[in-house]
Amino acid sequence: MDVKNTVSIEGELVNWADFLNVRMFKDVDLDAIESLLRACPLVDLSAGETLISPGQTKNAMYLYCLGACEYT
Repeated sequence: MDVKNTVSIEGELVNWADFLNVRMFKDVDLDAIESLLRACPLVDLSAGETLISPGQTKNAMYLYCLGACEYT
């Protein structure tokens, strides 16, 4: 990971330049992406933990910075 393209958020290094590969951020300035990441809290889940359950009110958008997930 290129250190100049990373930001430390709550102790985790996130490569914010990778967000340019996401269509939603394609034309967004890297400084704006970094500001967005710094303003958002990190949610750290262990394997098997549930982020959103069926029927739960959905009022947030989650971006995966590290790791993987599955949905059922």
